[in-house]
Amino acid sequence: MINRQNHKVLGTLCFILLMINYKFFYLFRLPGTYAQRTNEIPYTIASVVIFVVIIVIYNLNNYKFNFLNFIILFYFFLLVEVFFTLFRYSDEPISNSLKVIVPFFSLVSYFIYSIFSQDNLKLFLKMIIIVSSIVGVISIIELYLYMKFGLSIFHVYGFNYGLTDDQASSINYLRNGRFRLIVNDLVEFSSVISIGCLFGKQFKNKIFLIVNIFITVVYTFIVAQIRSVTLFIILIFALIYLLTKKIDKPMIYTFIFICFALALCLLYFFRNEVSMLINAQYSYYHRIDEIVFYFKRFVISPIFGNGLILGEKSLYNSQVVTGFDYIAPFSYSDVGIVGMVGEFGILGLTIGAYLLIKIVRLYRSTRNTIILAIAIMTLFSFINLSLLDAERLPILAIYMAVIDGICANCPEKGKS
Repeated sequence: MINRQNHKVLGTLCFILLMINYKFFYLFRLPGTYAQRTNEIPYTIASVVIFVVIIVIYNLNNYKFNFLNFIILFYFFLLVEVFFTLFRYSDEPISNSLKVIVPFFSLVSYFIYSIFSQDNLKLFLKMIIIVSSIVGVISIIELYLYMKFGLSIFHVYGFNYGLTDDQASSINYLRNGRFRLIVNDLVEFSSVISIGCLFGKQFKNKIFLIVNIFITVVYTFIVAQIRSVTLFIILIFALIYLLTKKIDKPMIYTFIFICFALALCLLYFFRNEVSMLINAQYSYYHRIDEIVFYFKRFVISPIFGNGLILGEKSLYNSQVVTGFDYIAPFSYSDVGIVGMVGEFGILGLTIGAYLLIKIVRLYRSTRNTIILAIAIMTLFSFINLSLLDAERLPILAIYMAVIDGICANCPEKGKS
């Protein structure tokens, strides 16, 4: 293990990576498009540099990286996709494939986080949860001040800068006539760790965990208006409770029946409102179009999918990636596993299944509630917001590092 001084340095480096991922708390404007939520170039560069330094300074043999084989397989598949893309789209410049593949190297941050997590799991968990809570509060404050007083004190790309005047009132800025503000996916995904900790024994004082979950729900439901994630959080909370508490089967069946009956009652009494909401929701129809489109791309190329194509050279290549909707282009991450196979074919499905099976096996060996929560969220990501998308690889790196820390600090078949 590393000494106390190096441990502090590594902790600082992990914090810096989180700051970069959170665009330095949106305190100032970043040049160009580096502040875009999906732009992981600064984070990737920092991750690679720190990873190289760690390889030189530390003896990695002192640590167990449970996801090493997954990462090797992941990058092997990416290399295969590179060659496929160059062969399939000969008119696409090689530089375009490099632009697509570079953000995937952000996954090397897993090794940095993992070392710190294995040395001090509690501090790593606190760092993730507290920093994410701060960013959640920042987003709530920013949206409230803008809606109430027209004030804007933070700098969020795509909200108060980075948009032209004619875009300011587009669907990038509004949802169903309401302002929305999306900062970073790690805000909502951090609550999964909090839920796992809440039902585990990592912390005696659980107030900051409850606060984080509350902030996340407010952020996803009101600020970012990402309804699927709000539902995921509620379901994970309910499932962890049912799976960890000693509840007899009749009570579970009763609970499920009550929830189902309550849902039917709500749908009946608010049927008019629900009908108006669904009919007004462009996103529902948009998701259906995305599913049909990317499944067709998978059928055309079942093994490799679309490949690592940027689609800047020609209109046809662009439509292969984003479809034909120029107002709201299609996105792989919107439709989970369908987008995954649309982009990477069976190779993508294989790596996704391998990841989930690995996490489930580690849960069975530890019976830890945090790993259980992460396993459920990984499964849900097959529906929406895939963890294997380049923009969400920092989240996956953190999840895997947390699991490594748990495995390193929990005895075999230990309790939560």
